[in-house]
Amino acid sequence: MKAFLSTSALKSSITLGVMVIASTLSGIASAAEAAKESKLEFPLSLRLPILGQFGQRYVLLDRQGHLLHEPDVSNISNFRPLGEKVMPVPAKSVKELWGYMDLQGKWVIEPQYLEARSFSEDGMARVKTKTGWGFLGADLKLVIPAKFEEVQGMRAGRAAFKKGGKWGFLDTQGQVVIPPRFTEVSYFDDGGLAAVSVGEKHGFIDKQGKEVVAIRFDRAGPFGANGLARVALKEKWGYVNRQGALAVPIRYDLALDFESNEVAPVEEKDKWGLLNSKGEWVLKPTYSHIDEVQAGGLAAVRDSSFNTGFIDMRGKLVVPIQRGIGRHVSGGLIRQGGEGDSSVSYLDLNGKLAIKGPFDWGSHFNSQGFAVARQKGKWGILSRQGGFTPMPRHIEPYSNGGDGYVGFDEEGYSPWITTDRAIEWLDGSGKTRFRLEQGPGSKPKLNSLRLSNDKGVVLWENKAVDGQLASHPYFDPSPLDLLSDPADMTQIVAKAQALLKAAPRPFVALQGWDRDRDPYEMPEDSDEIEDNLRHGAISNLVIDYVSEESWGGYYFLDEQRSGQVKTLYKSLKAQLDKAFGPAVAKPEAEDSLANGDGGMLDVWRIGNQKLVLQSTYAYGDGDITHHLVLATVSPKPPEKARKKR
Repeated sequence: MKAFLSTSALKSSITLGVMVIASTLSGIASAAEAAKESKLEFPLSLRLPILGQFGQRYVLLDRQGHLLHEPDVSNISNFRPLGEKVMPVPAKSVKELWGYMDLQGKWVIEPQYLEARSFSEDGMARVKTKTGWGFLGADLKLVIPAKFEEVQGMRAGRAAFKKGGKWGFLDTQGQVVIPPRFTEVSYFDDGGLAAVSVGEKHGFIDKQGKEVVAIRFDRAGPFGANGLARVALKEKWGYVNRQGALAVPIRYDLALDFESNEVAPVEEKDKWGLLNSKGEWVLKPTYSHIDEVQAGGLAAVRDSSFNTGFIDMRGKLVVPIQRGIGRHVSGGLIRQGGEGDSSVSYLDLNGKLAIKGPFDWGSHFNSQGFAVARQKGKWGILSRQGGFTPMPRHIEPYSNGGDGYVGFDEEGYSPWITTDRAIEWLDGSGKTRFRLEQGPGSKPKLNSLRLSNDKGVVLWENKAVDGQLASHPYFDPSPLDLLSDPADMTQIVAKAQALLKAAPRPFVALQGWDRDRDPYEMPEDSDEIEDNLRHGAISNLVIDYVSEESWGGYYFLDEQRSGQVKTLYKSLKAQLDKAFGPAVAKPEAEDSLANGDGGMLDVWRIGNQKLVLQSTYAYGDGDITHHLVLATVSPKPPEKARKKR
């Protein structure tokens, strides 16, 4: 099912040149937030980062750190109150089936569904079986048969269902109240209207299926608290009211939702301003872009040079436009730097420097006032007041290889990789609350995993795990971490001797952006073969890649990787010099095995062979690749021998 054009999708479609590292955990409020609202104590779920056959698991703990449910689930939703009641939440077993778990961590519905969703405010949850989608009631029994091709959640007494490629609506008894005839649908809002489309045209219907806002628009967004929804026609935007009448003429180039605000960002003639519900300019078109309004009533604005500032809902510029500040307010602070910059500080909501830094990188603050930061190559915890506490026992925050959220979640925890390669969850004070460590398993090729609390009490242990802890550093790997085979750090001479004894074979070293090709397999580009074909033996010592997204978000990675590769190279060269004598003073151009934007090259002549140690780096469209190879190059075989080979 296609989604209607959301504010976030709209923003993504019109924002240029912005690289975003995931900086939000979820669009759903955390269990901690829900617990505060309801004054209930909800369980804490920790995601255990485990690689291999065992795979990622979740463990369920109570707020005192006691085990409620061992890690035999690969996914679990947050607990949320529904009025005075807390319904069980869907959880996915390691056997890939979904069931429902209660606050005590017990299965109240054993895993049996292909898919399952959380209970809605209507007290119903959608589930999928082999026969299709249906709904569970508050009594945890199937009240609407699982026979539908696809369904949305039940809301305001209605749930969308799909049949024959078209969407209609059911009531809570499973009766069809609106026959399937729509191409796209949304949920019914609190006012009883849902956005729908027929073909390429969009409008709104009521809960009986009556067309309230004519299905004639090219796009349609949700209604805001002021009763207006944005609509588009012939590439122009305006707003309609709940009676279907135009409240603001369709004349603007682009428009965002009002949501809960009194104004909405609107574009006219390539400039953005703020419009009220009467169609009056609160702020005339001034900026190159205005983001959606954030909590606290501020919106980020940009000029034509992509510099950023913040305005309030009266259009007043409260944070002056300047280079390099972020577009997100967290903990009452705005991050300055971080995208394409290794000098991060924080501003207050008046644009004044609140936390000087500078930091190599810094996360957003959680609601409890803590962030994760890196300063002069050292990682630590940053408080809202500006205090930075280094974490010497920890290498870096866990990041799922640079792809995951880095910082404190709303539960108040942040996972870190320790110097002894365990994973520890720290609170804002830097105290370890939970620790997951790996050890030898009870059988060969298996590992043991142990989860303990801050008192050292073992909460869970498995001594026969077919997998390993994902504790390899991504932000700050050591030279040893970069090696494909860690044994090469001390056994590089033995590897060189093995290469010298190996039967010569044709090879082409990895070039530029190569990462996956076996050097003994010829590349498809014939020119690359002609220019770089060698005969001998080769070993890839380091193949390291930093994506555009990672480098854009963590700009220090270039300097970090380059420094560690150089340190590694010098260590390996020193061992080879000791074993084979000093390298030749000036390697010849033909000694280079690979192309790149730079690197280091050393050659040793051993009989009629050459021993080559070479590092290269290459910059692409925002990404970086580092290679380090050790190879032997033998004289080219005679032409007849080459043909025979």
